[in-house]
Amino acid sequence: MNALLRKISSFKLQIYFLKVGDIIWSKRYSNLKEKNKYKIGHQESPHVIIKKTLTKIYVLTCTSNPHTEINWKFKLYPLNKLTYNLNKNTYVYTGKIERLKSDQFIKKIGHLNKYDLNCLKKYLTIVNKNKILRKKDLKFTYNVGDVISYKENKYYIYDINNKYYLTCNIGKKINKNNRLLVNNTYYTFHFNNLTKIPKHTLIKLEDTFNTGEIEIIKKQQIKNNHNNNVKNEITEGALVLFKNKFFYIFKINEQNFEAYSILVNEKNTKDKGLILVDGGYYYTYFQSQIISKDSNLIIRRYANNKELEYNRKLNILNKNQRLKEKQQMLKKINGKQIDNFLPMSIITNIVTKENYLIVSRNNNVLELININDLGEYFNFLYEENNFPYKFYRTLSVLEYEKYIQKIDELKNIFQIIKNNYPS
Repeated sequence: MNALLRKISSFKLQIYFLKVGDIIWSKRYSNLKEKNKYKIGHQESPHVIIKKTLTKIYVLTCTSNPHTEINWKFKLYPLNKLTYNLNKNTYVYTGKIERLKSDQFIKKIGHLNKYDLNCLKKYLTIVNKNKILRKKDLKFTYNVGDVISYKENKYYIYDINNKYYLTCNIGKKINKNNRLLVNNTYYTFHFNNLTKIPKHTLIKLEDTFNTGEIEIIKKQQIKNNHNNNVKNEITEGALVLFKNKFFYIFKINEQNFEAYSILVNEKNTKDKGLILVDGGYYYTYFQSQIISKDSNLIIRRYANNKELEYNRKLNILNKNQRLKEKQQMLKKINGKQIDNFLPMSIITNIVTKENYLIVSRNNNVLELININDLGEYFNFLYEENNFPYKFYRTLSVLEYEKYIQKIDELKNIFQIIKNNYPS
């Protein structure tokens, strides 16, 4: 009995110094029956403290072997092994919060940096369906890269000043639009529809992007601003918003526009054709509609010259010819998935299930490194019939810089060995 009391007192003394955000090494079981559920080597793991009271600690379990086939955003938050000196890249599972018992705690092994802890709280805010965590436990700071809802619309925060969140409107997701890929989801950011939202206003967090994804969005914003400066009139090939619907302008008359209605969020696209605009593709029935030039139209983007010629060709085809052309174009588009594979991205080999970081890219040559085995470092030449990879996720800038630093160290070591032991 005295031994048990001493053990409990020791635990209370240890948890006194623990904080929210601490990474601890703990048992995943609290009794022999639970222990037998886990394989040897998986009975202990890192946990992240997410709530602490005077007598209780609540944790999130970590794993180094997530199911990559699931849409894991908000279910798993990545912890870079180089940032936290872990043996493997680790993911915090947000779906279950557990109370840590006295016989489970082993030792403290680290603490989340301010950025990761803030992001983790955002993940939990979005998915939180339990009664353990209250609003005060998940207090976080809004940052650039957050998506918020305000007055029934969604906005992306691209900048913040002392008084306002500077945002752009995020419109309805257009089905299969390849224009901007973030987190395996295709988004349309309306950078020509900007809104200042006061900081004291009631808003709700809907989504969040890491610093690497923010860089991708910034490049798209720069491109969008350049396009708007070059052309701000409605011409053939313009994609416009009219009465909350998208239209493609294919002919301009003296008093009106002839346009095709763009089908948004359509799941059944079998009998629909498609047109190309600004690197994206859009489904339509090719049924002409008349829109007066006096109408209030908002320009979203333009088809380039090559896309214009392709779309014009579709006008003279019949329905069956268009559907056949669509199938051929979709094959080409799916084959161009590599366009979304940029430095800072992690891709998964669909055969070996290994994850690789794209260190750099020169046209179709990707410089890859295995994120769990940094000794596997090579260049891969993309060929249309030989690309066994799929997009997994984008690293934050901090994660990417950590890898680059480690890679540079390895390169220096290899160079020293080469100089001292020439072949």
